[in-house]
Amino acid sequence: EGVAFSSLNDGWVVGYESSEGGSVGFVMHWGDTTWEEPPGVPSPYDYYSAPPFLFGVVAFSPQDSWAVGEGHRGCLTLHWDGTNWHEVPNPFDLLDFGRCWLYSISARSHEDIWVAGTLLGGAGANDRGLVIRWNNAEWLDMQLPARGWTNSILMLSADNGWVGGDELFHWNGQSWEKA
Repeated sequence: EGVAFSSLNDGWVVGYESSEGGSVGFVMHWGDTTWEEPPGVPSPYDYYSAPPFLFGVVAFSPQDSWAVGEGHRGCLTLHWDGTNWHEVPNPFDLLDFGRCWLYSISARSHEDIWVAGTLLGGAGANDRGLVIRWNNAEWLDMQLPARGWTNSILMLSADNGWVGGDELFHWNGQSWEKA
């Protein structure tokens, strides 16, 4: 589902592998000559069940990469520290009901990462697009006013970004405007 490289010798692919028994998140690392499964992908990612599904990845260095998708409890944000993948809390990672997918990731730097996805509210609630932003300390909900699905994000600068899905929105540096 996603591919990213920080250099010719450091790259990642993420996705999910499906079988009759279910699905499992899938991560492979390019280490100069071969693709390998990295150590430390957190359980529950090593057995077949429902989620996780991984959809997007960004790589800054061999010690700094991010992957996003859907986890067992909500939206999933994973960070690679050079040794292991770790779950990093986000505003939508522990849902009481519904489902949450993070589909797309765009980064202006390792301190400014933007992710777009969709929150399914469950039992009569409206589905809505969402955007979260990493500010080098925590993930923040960027209050996307979209209803329906949000599948893609591209941040060009601090005051110029785009989110697409059922609707198209532009980031003007302060808020999202419907395009």
